[in-house]
Amino acid sequence: MMARGNRVLRVAMTGVSLLAMVVLSQPARAAFFDDPATLQNKYEAQGQRLTNALDSADYRHDYDKSKTRAEAAALEAFIYQHCDAMDPKVCTQILDQLVSWLGGAGEEARWEVAARRLEAVSFKAFTADSGNRRHYDEQRLSFLEKTGREAEMEPALMAALARTLEQSGPLSMQTAAISYTLGQRLYEQARYGEAIPHLRRYREAVLSVGKKPDLQSHLVEGYLTNALEREGQYAEVSLMLQPELDRLRGVYANGRDMGAGSFYAGLLTRQAGLLAMMGQRAQSDALFAEALDIRTRADGPDSDDVGFVHNQTAYFWNINGRFAEAEPHGKRAAEIYAVTRGNDDIGTAKARYNYATALLGQGNAKSALPFYEAALPVQQRVGGPDHPDMAILLTTTARALNAVEGRSTDALRVATQARDIVVRRRQWQGAGGGSASDPAAAALASSVAGSSRRDPLAGALDVYLTA
Repeated sequence: MMARGNRVLRVAMTGVSLLAMVVLSQPARAAFFDDPATLQNKYEAQGQRLTNALDSADYRHDYDKSKTRAEAAALEAFIYQHCDAMDPKVCTQILDQLVSWLGGAGEEARWEVAARRLEAVSFKAFTADSGNRRHYDEQRLSFLEKTGREAEMEPALMAALARTLEQSGPLSMQTAAISYTLGQRLYEQARYGEAIPHLRRYREAVLSVGKKPDLQSHLVEGYLTNALEREGQYAEVSLMLQPELDRLRGVYANGRDMGAGSFYAGLLTRQAGLLAMMGQRAQSDALFAEALDIRTRADGPDSDDVGFVHNQTAYFWNINGRFAEAEPHGKRAAEIYAVTRGNDDIGTAKARYNYATALLGQGNAKSALPFYEAALPVQQRVGGPDHPDMAILLTTTARALNAVEGRSTDALRVATQARDIVVRRRQWQGAGGGSASDPAAAALASSVAGSSRRDPLAGALDVYLTA
């Protein structure tokens, strides 16, 4: 009886196995019989075949072709079901192909699902390996940007930077790339002081590779010099610009590069402004005159580049309190920009602002006011309601209003708007936000205040500017 019972049991077990083979799906049968390593090899091979099939069907990026879409759908279904049983790095490669195809096809919803899955699998695959972890950091930053996850961008950049500094040091190109991205984002949020150390690190890393002219040209016109200038570090920026200025002067003088004149004149104009802020009037005036001469001879007296030199001259001479000398430059810049850029351009608005400031500084507030008021909507549209330049423009407009008979109430209303911007920005800075308005703009408004008619309200306007 025992032997017969064993035979019956074996037959029954065989029947169950045969039934399982018939009823279960092929992946389930594989899981039933195969060990994990065998399953992994099978799934990876199948995933690669599906990836190759998509590549073959999509060799012309014909995203609307039915066969291509079918291959993509097959790969999509397979990888979501079997990724966990595969080597994460292999799954990452397959998902990367899928993400690329879905993005090219404009399948935004499916793309985001695949991108988030790739993000998670990449983290699992690359955490332990420093080189590949940098790859994950780069992928994740790209995903965050493309999926609009702005709140996560800065912490992710900071974490990636810390890892790269530890693993590669401050002068590596990986560190430079992340530092530049982080510095650029902070700069564009007007957080100039916070941006500077990251942009310095980028500059040092790039210069460690070699002091090529194209690198120098890129760096002197980069975010770092602009951020330093916004923070009032004029002497440092001037020193950074001088080697490139000397090089371009030699190239331009020898006529070896006809295109050097444009960049040389632009750099002359910028250095002239820095020297003006540093109180070096004679040197500044000479550079402004040289830049205007180069631009005029190259492009004619009505070109946009000539307008730029006139505009910068008016701006910095206003800061120095040279309003009568600044007036013709401001007027000429406003006239040129109205033709070359149009009335609604922010450059035109700022040129008119500089012209108006020269008028206001000479006590002609009534003539200046329409230019300030016209600039307000343009500045708000371009920079937003809380941009530092908006606070300066409102403050200067308030001073002009206060100097026009019967407009004192309007002056206080506009000054209050400026004060509100300053308060909001101070609160933002306290929470880790950006810098206040740049010293040059503050100096400009103070210069105008020193020359305008004063009364108790005008004193209140000073508080709105400096508080």
